[in-house]
Amino acid sequence: MARTVTIVISTSLLLLLASQVTLFYLFYEFDKDTTARFSTMLANDQLLEQGIEDLNTHIASTTQQLETAILNTRQDLGEQLISVQQELETSTAAFAQDIAALEQSQAQTKASLQDSIRNLQLSNQDFSGTIQDVLPSVVSVLTDESQGSGVIVDREGLVLTNYHVIEDATMIRVVTVEGDVLGVDVLGFADKRDLAVLHIRGDRRWDALDFADDTFVGQNVIAIGNPGGLGFSVTEGIISSTNRIFDGLHFVQISNPINPGNSGGPLVNIEGDIVGINTLKIEGFEGVGFAIPATDAENILAQAKELI
Repeated sequence: MARTVTIVISTSLLLLLASQVTLFYLFYEFDKDTTARFSTMLANDQLLEQGIEDLNTHIASTTQQLETAILNTRQDLGEQLISVQQELETSTAAFAQDIAALEQSQAQTKASLQDSIRNLQLSNQDFSGTIQDVLPSVVSVLTDESQGSGVIVDREGLVLTNYHVIEDATMIRVVTVEGDVLGVDVLGFADKRDLAVLHIRGDRRWDALDFADDTFVGQNVIAIGNPGGLGFSVTEGIISSTNRIFDGLHFVQISNPINPGNSGGPLVNIEGDIVGINTLKIEGFEGVGFAIPATDAENILAQAKELI
């Protein structure tokens, strides 16, 4: 019986050993399979990392190529833009030159036409209508020392005359073409320029003359005044020079006869505008008279108006 027990035990041990061997084998095979799978996964991970690295390298290369292409495109566009700008500037400059040449041509044509019209006017001027329009604005200036002429240059009754006409006077009157004798006040004067500004007393609105914008040699003009106290008279002539200088002062030289009493009267053009203020003549010469330019007279008048 003891032998039987031993055999049973031995059999049990063998069965146990076989079970352990079987389990070991199974674990070994499982571990082997797991190791193989892990190795496969690791290899796949390496392949994935390599793929990602290759992809990043490709992306970096493509990005660099794209940036290079963009930079080259920008440079090309910049060069094209500069070229277009240069062409535009060249075209603009050429167009401006064409416009300037056209304007110069038009100006020359206009000047030539104006000269032609002016010459035609000079040969066909009739001052009769002008005289009738101007006379109401011309006055005689009477003082206790001398007499002369003047011209109304403002509707408020401002009169321009020569300073030497009223110099040292204690009484001054003006006489209109209608014969009205009116009192005046001396508003201002410029003795070196030989001009004075008078103001006719009262509230009457007067016919006033404007100043001419243009004066030129050969222009037909008339001088209106009161020579020798004979009353209003008119003499016709032309402008001989627009810039004669005496004692540093500018004068308009005219061929109109100028006599005592004409001083301070207006020299007017065909439009009835003031070209100058008649002021003096050279003794012993006929047709050599002088008038103060309209620009100087207008400046003195503007200064006098500031005193009102």
